[in-house]
Amino acid sequence: MTDTQTEIKNIVEAALLVAGVPLTLEKLLALFPEDSRPSRDDVLAALKQIENECAPRGIELQQIDKGWRFQTRQKYA
Repeated sequence: MTDTQTEIKNIVEAALLVAGVPLTLEKLLALFPEDSRPSRDDVLAALKQIENECAPRGIELQQIDKGWRFQTRQKYA
């Protein structure tokens, strides 16, 4: 993973942690300055990476309608 990909993932993850509501792809893209905004595919790849990293944990990244959020796995709810 490149430094840029790591930075995108970290920004997306931090935003999801503090949002309190599901964030759409458009809202996630809007977090970045227009002149250095990643592509939709880059943000989707970051979401997939976060989802994979959460797989063995008590939380999961879940897509709710058109947005994503962190939530407790059902097993631990």
